[in-house]
Amino acid sequence: IIEKLEQHLTKGAIAPRYFKERDRRLEKMARKHLQKLFPENTRFYESAFDRPDSHGEHDLVIVHESNIYIIEAKASPEKEPLRDPSKAALRIRDHFRGRNGIQKAYDQANTLRKRLIENATTALYDKKGNLLVDLRREHITNIYCICITRDDFGPVATNLALLLEKDANAPYPWVVCITDLEYLADALLHLDQGVETLATYMKQRTLLHGKVFGTDELEYFGAFLRHGGLNAYIE
Repeated sequence: IIEKLEQHLTKGAIAPRYFKERDRRLEKMARKHLQKLFPENTRFYESAFDRPDSHGEHDLVIVHESNIYIIEAKASPEKEPLRDPSKAALRIRDHFRGRNGIQKAYDQANTLRKRLIENATTALYDKKGNLLVDLRREHITNIYCICITRDDFGPVATNLALLLEKDANAPYPWVVCITDLEYLADALLHLDQGVETLATYMKQRTLLHGKVFGTDELEYFGAFLRHGGLNAYIE
């Protein structure tokens, strides 16, 4: 039923409104699930811009103590691969690196990560050009780049070494679909864990790309919980 409704909504005059609303709802859901893990004194900045003229938007920036979390949400649905394997690979690659794909989300988040590292002070603005916050490099310990997708992209998301283009010395982002994020956050709450455990997981998880293979982000998270970390896989 859901697939039939989506096929109808993605065609015709209503499609632009549908896609815009889907993007907005994904951003709201991402904040909702992440907010469960952070203490009350955490600062959340939605639709934060690099410049006062509304250029360089970031869907959500979270400031918790000396840690910065840069979240980019992408609600664009995956495209069904063609039956010809060579053409299918090109379609998957092009969507991954397209305007609404995981590559674009990484590029957006990484742009802010580099600004935070290279500048003594980094300003963020709201849509009207008002200053939201000045982030000082000397007060920042960790920067996490997170891409949240509406749909599950399987191995191309769990093993970013396959398709992601980045500088060799730049860290991988953490990519997770919204349903996995919900289950992951609820699991941490059930275990009386919070953002500190999530941060530890992300640090270790981003070192696994190209080393192990799995099709589901929760497989990695399950291994992290069961073995008290992912160090054995990293080594």
